[in-house]
Amino acid sequence: MTRTPHLLNKSSITLFQNTCLTKQRFVITGASGWLGRTFVALANSAGHDLMLVGSHSRSISIDNLEFVVEEYEINAIEQFNPTVLVDFAFVTREHLGEMSDEGYRKVNYQLIDKALEIFALPTVRYGLFTSSGAAVYPEDALLGLFSENPYGYLKRKTEELVLQESARLNKKSIVIRPWSLSGTMVMKDYEFAFSSFIRQSFGNLIEVKSPIPVYRRYVSAEDFLALSVAKLFSQSNSAEIFDSGGELVSLVDLAHKIADLQTNKVSVVSRQSNPEASNNYYSDNRQWIQECEAFGFVPENLSEQISRNLEYYRAIR
Repeated sequence: MTRTPHLLNKSSITLFQNTCLTKQRFVITGASGWLGRTFVALANSAGHDLMLVGSHSRSISIDNLEFVVEEYEINAIEQFNPTVLVDFAFVTREHLGEMSDEGYRKVNYQLIDKALEIFALPTVRYGLFTSSGAAVYPEDALLGLFSENPYGYLKRKTEELVLQESARLNKKSIVIRPWSLSGTMVMKDYEFAFSSFIRQSFGNLIEVKSPIPVYRRYVSAEDFLALSVAKLFSQSNSAEIFDSGGELVSLVDLAHKIADLQTNKVSVVSRQSNPEASNNYYSDNRQWIQECEAFGFVPENLSEQISRNLEYYRAIR
């Protein structure tokens, strides 16, 4: 059966195409995940050469196109002559219960080492690496114990290692720090509030389960990636960290916005019982606004993100 394309934001495709005027050779690790698939779709639409790398060899389908994912092998990657490394490979926090803390640390350090090995190849000029807001929320994760925040600790360590290696190699890199994203290529959509609410809205009821107010800033994954690449190719410094941003919204208000934009009648139920506490997982938004202005880029606002995701889910139902 032919699958409906993922309805990528056209302005992000345009920004990506205008940024990468010279054909690049991208090697993309963690290519089968949400950000990996989104990046593949963006880069492929611009006509660049791609090498997808994952934990094992297989084929994946992205917008009705088949892509081969190759198992990591540094000699094969070197023969591809990549000019840009894009690194999304990481064992995320939901797998923490499946292994010991030491096992989790070990496997992610191995992935970081592999990414830096690719970055050191002589043909590679640029590197895009992935961190998370968890690296610095609620505080710098390296100030605490690994066991207190294993995922955030390793993401913060990734930032530190990339900055050091970029300076040593005199190569340009950017470490993107996504906080909260939206997008039609999300994997395991039930695990994320935005996509979960979108899916729930087709059942006429959205349930906000958090007992305390939760606040987020959402930007579409492709807007964030396209602007990150634009920043990477234009920056003067060897390495920078780039936080996502977006319009500040509570999850209750997000649920109501989705309900209002849905074509069927949707009710919203909130389980909040402790309004005095709150979960404020979001950046200060200054860097995001600054870079959008610098590139004359107008990202999707929250209502536009919701509408596009509703349109996609409606098409695949």
